[in-house]
Amino acid sequence: SHRMPDIVRILRGLERHEDNAQAFCLELLATNPQPEHIPFFESGLLNTDRAGEVRFPAALGLGQLFKKSPELVTKERKDFLFEILNAKDDNDLARMYLRQHLPEALFKELDERVYQWQQLRRSKNTAARLAQRTAKEAREIAVHPKGQPARRALAYQALLELETPSQKVVTQINEFLKQVITSAQEKQETLNIEEHLLSNHQKTHLEEFLKRVKNRSRGLGMNIHDGIQIENLLTVARRKGIELDPTTVKAVRDLTEQQFRVLWNQGNPLVQQGGDSSLSSYAHAALILSRNHLPSPTITEALQSLNTLRNEIHPETGLPKLYNYTAEAYRKDATPASAAGRALTSQLVFYEHAKPENRLEEAQALLKSAQAFEAHFSQLFELANYFRSHDRHPKGEGMAPYYGFGNVPYAAEALIRLKTESTLDPTQKKEVEYLAERIQNRLLNLMRFEDSFTENRDYNHLAMIALKKLETAFGRK
Repeated sequence: SHRMPDIVRILRGLERHEDNAQAFCLELLATNPQPEHIPFFESGLLNTDRAGEVRFPAALGLGQLFKKSPELVTKERKDFLFEILNAKDDNDLARMYLRQHLPEALFKELDERVYQWQQLRRSKNTAARLAQRTAKEAREIAVHPKGQPARRALAYQALLELETPSQKVVTQINEFLKQVITSAQEKQETLNIEEHLLSNHQKTHLEEFLKRVKNRSRGLGMNIHDGIQIENLLTVARRKGIELDPTTVKAVRDLTEQQFRVLWNQGNPLVQQGGDSSLSSYAHAALILSRNHLPSPTITEALQSLNTLRNEIHPETGLPKLYNYTAEAYRKDATPASAAGRALTSQLVFYEHAKPENRLEEAQALLKSAQAFEAHFSQLFELANYFRSHDRHPKGEGMAPYYGFGNVPYAAEALIRLKTESTLDPTQKKEVEYLAERIQNRLLNLMRFEDSFTENRDYNHLAMIALKKLETAFGRK
């Protein structure tokens, strides 16, 4: 602590662009923060380095001071923090770090203030502007011949939710599905390799690669979300009364079943090679919900696996493995915020498949999950415009913005189901209406000056799908 005056003098002499030195000094100050350090912490929060190395110790030091001495939280300092949390700029890391380190009650107060302010200042035509921009983006992506199947299927879903489809759009959807089938029937490429030129290490990698290629699902590859979003598209089309070519639909469903089968075969090395996304509880739940009306051995196995994740306790977190990103996650990533999205989507599965005697229990659990999703909305959707998913950011708590966007359509579905759930009492029904209003407003509050939710078009489509579902069921808020 006797060196603190020296650190303060260094900070005063630093230029704004000297980020490394500023970060180092703030880290030292954060080890024993004092009230006189607050101006330096506040200045650090305004730094815009992409890595966030300055903003993290700034938020840490400020949070420690405010937790230790609540009387330091003056109106002026609250207003300063509000300006950062309320801004729709690229300083997302400052918002994330403040949320992590501020006293919980203070953050909740500021988060509610941001919600109310953005709702009151929002333009009356925000929903219409978002819909117009999203529809334009969706039309562009849907017809892109080289687009990923999941992205194109998601874009068509958004279009079907936004407007009554013309015959041209119906024809385009049929053509898209036929393209997926055609790609599955394409002749496999051949590769000539002289094995004697390879090392043993290279031969091992080659064998693993060939095994994956040989067993993969043709046309949809290793991305389980391709199959899920195509199934979701077929479900939306059926709900909207759109008649697609039955032969094409059957062939596509045979293909998605094949893909799901390969990825979920527990004895197949593809499960490991497919990456974490094919193992997560979210993927379990999204897969089951995508084919709820079409039972199959794959769906049965996924449901059994999801129940296992619910019943087994993770040794590191003490919580059901369901709440971790994957059952074998090595980090403690089952925080209430990071788990809120996948927990809700998983609970929707348990509700949908509940036995009559368990209906009330599962309905109440689903309502509780919806409450948690709304309560942690800001955390689930933060860093949506950051240059990378912050589930891999060393100070990011194992979270990523797709935890919010990927699960919000299921949050909408959950509230729609609960709206007509006979086991809920009038007070709980009012809570469902309240949550529907809050999530609608929170989604609309995301709008940036470009008339979009985020810079990510996939996120925009997911948000719009949820928003339109809620508007249809509960009315526009």
